[in-house]
Amino acid sequence: MMTTTEKQNVIEEDIHAIYLGNLNTVEFNLDLPTKGKNGSVITWESSHEGILQPDGTVRRPAYGMGNRKIELTATFTYGEVCKTQVYDITVLEEVKKDTIQKVYPLKVKVNKGKEYMLPAYTVVDTEDGDTIVKEVQWDENRMHLFEYGGTYFFSGKVKDTKEAVTLEVQVLEESKADICNKEKKAISISDTEDAGNLILLEGSPYYEAQQNMHAYLKKQDLDQFLYSFREAAVLPVRQAKPMRGWDSPEGLLRGHTTGHFLTALALAYHSTGEECFKEKADYLVEELQKCQEAFGRLEGYQKGFLSAYSQEQFDLLEQYVTYPKIWAPYYTMHKILAGLIDSYRFTRNETALKVAEGLGDWITARLKKLHPEQLEKMWSIYIAGEFGGINESLIWLYEYTGKTEYIETARLFDNEKLLLPLENHIDALSGIHANQHIPQIIGMLKRFDATKEAPDYERAAFFWDVVTRFHSYSIGGVGEAEMFHARNRIGGLLTDSTAESCASYNMLKLTKMLYEYEPRADYMDYYERTVLNHIVPGLDKKKTGESTYFFPLKAGAKREFLFENSCCHGTGMESHSKYLDSAYFYGDETLYINQFIPSKILWEKGGYEIVQYGESNHPEMIVLEISRLSKESARPIIKRVKLRKPDWCQGEVKLKVNQEIQVAEEQEGYIVADLCFEQGTVGLELEYPCGLHIRTTPDVPELTTLFYGPYVLAAVTDELEHIHVKKGDKPLETLWKRDGEELVFHCQGYSFIPLYQIDEQSYQVYFVMEY
Repeated sequence: MMTTTEKQNVIEEDIHAIYLGNLNTVEFNLDLPTKGKNGSVITWESSHEGILQPDGTVRRPAYGMGNRKIELTATFTYGEVCKTQVYDITVLEEVKKDTIQKVYPLKVKVNKGKEYMLPAYTVVDTEDGDTIVKEVQWDENRMHLFEYGGTYFFSGKVKDTKEAVTLEVQVLEESKADICNKEKKAISISDTEDAGNLILLEGSPYYEAQQNMHAYLKKQDLDQFLYSFREAAVLPVRQAKPMRGWDSPEGLLRGHTTGHFLTALALAYHSTGEECFKEKADYLVEELQKCQEAFGRLEGYQKGFLSAYSQEQFDLLEQYVTYPKIWAPYYTMHKILAGLIDSYRFTRNETALKVAEGLGDWITARLKKLHPEQLEKMWSIYIAGEFGGINESLIWLYEYTGKTEYIETARLFDNEKLLLPLENHIDALSGIHANQHIPQIIGMLKRFDATKEAPDYERAAFFWDVVTRFHSYSIGGVGEAEMFHARNRIGGLLTDSTAESCASYNMLKLTKMLYEYEPRADYMDYYERTVLNHIVPGLDKKKTGESTYFFPLKAGAKREFLFENSCCHGTGMESHSKYLDSAYFYGDETLYINQFIPSKILWEKGGYEIVQYGESNHPEMIVLEISRLSKESARPIIKRVKLRKPDWCQGEVKLKVNQEIQVAEEQEGYIVADLCFEQGTVGLELEYPCGLHIRTTPDVPELTTLFYGPYVLAAVTDELEHIHVKKGDKPLETLWKRDGEELVFHCQGYSFIPLYQIDEQSYQVYFVMEY
């Protein structure tokens, strides 16, 4: 006879084991189980049966009604014991029906002698002012082999319409291939130094967030991360408990968190030098190798395969099976592959590279057999065809192994629906999934590192400019309900589903890569704003290791942590070891200081030590000490330092070098100071005039975010309507009064504090400014 406590435990285990998929953006019927894994009976109730019925049937709201948040309540019963669990479900509204107003004439460049497939898409303007991608029906076959250079024209129609489509194809002679000689002008010191040589100093929000996440990483059960891998490879699971949420044994994305966790451990080791992180990563790599070898012994498995499930999802994707029957198998494979590569990159684990190479060979062997049209159709399937940034990982493999076939495999993931508009400098991002596509751009720019094919760089640079100028919120985050929307539509999309954390993680990665080729201050302005106002405040201060999935920006918003091993939990584990990733660069005898973070840098390969001091309450004050380790060790020679003049600087910069006042020379967004190491150490002090300033939304100009220096200031309030501030012609400082030295500003009875300080409070990032 089971005791009440034992029955309660059964229910708790069944609650933890349940898997419902991604509940943040529901478009399909849900599979709601009526029996738990351990035998409990489950019944369901919906707060709105017109949209979500108790059997899981979904009826999406009509376009214009908006997304709907539904409470789905499960009652778990075992004997006389029962417990309810509430799941928050966001059901997306239906997609609008478009009336075409304009079809863009498009141009592409291809190389002579290579087979080319006409694109499946074109770009149109709709009657309501949106720019989107539509399918094309060409007047002839799509496959062409151009034997001669020149210009060719093709015509067709937008699918299911009479709207004409034109395409100009410029065929390049091999000697005129679209190659550029663009080289990197600035290299991140973080990328060149050994583990523990770049560390954060105590006393900053960055340090606190890193300590928070590292405490979480240290206490994780490693065998739990291996549970599904061992089970799929028919190996003992060693008494480990299964993962939960998206990584549960029933979850179709299982394994992705293990990949993220591997990367997180490698980054934590790199950012601290603590051996415990390397030891954990080494153990996971060793055990994953055993799983890979075990898969190789199973009937029907090709050499090199490694996953937390069988090959079935890959087979079904090639048959065009859709979500929720399968869920992005190449996306999960990317996370595993990236984790292995990062383990090699940051911990020098040779086994990790060997396992990654086997996986790369498996991907290459499988995909090279498929026709381009089949690949195109696979990648076009929403959710099921998502592949993350696997193209980037394949280029890393090429760099580490020299195997050029990985470059060609990376090309198999090219997504014309994304790339064609960018190549024609058209912003057609509306309606596409933000974080599905940002990693694809990262992979394309990584390929440019290897091939120097000009279109790859040009598309990436154009993409960044468009996203940051026309699709980003004041905190730097992008997307609403995971999607890009119409250009400049920001104020009309302030909801509880704004700014997916994964998207910011990847935009920051792209920003750093572009900066290496063009060390522009505006790249690092965006980087600072997004890290400080999205990544740092997106972490749960209770040391649970959770990050926000969405960062809600509606009035009266409150951060939410879901504990479901989501994609944003995965990138969140990584983000807080990357704060110095883009702080210090060097190139052309110049040291670049881009992020103002208290830190200590032992730049052994350069022969310098750099220490940066600062106080969170005084972001205007920057103090640096730069020392040569020895006269012989300084290589490369650094003759000058460039310190970013942030976009929040409001006046003349004050500069001291070795206690002497100097004129602050400005060049292209940087303050420049020459360095002379006759005394061994150069001390620099900068004061950037800092004050209140605002950003407004382009579509609703009265909606405003208040900043103090780099900080987004949020009003602490649970009011669900935007608060109104009557400004008139008054300066901001007369309306918001600072509370002494603290970063607290009072206005009309409201307290405004930096967003990173928000904990359990409700808040408003946007308010209405009345003039």
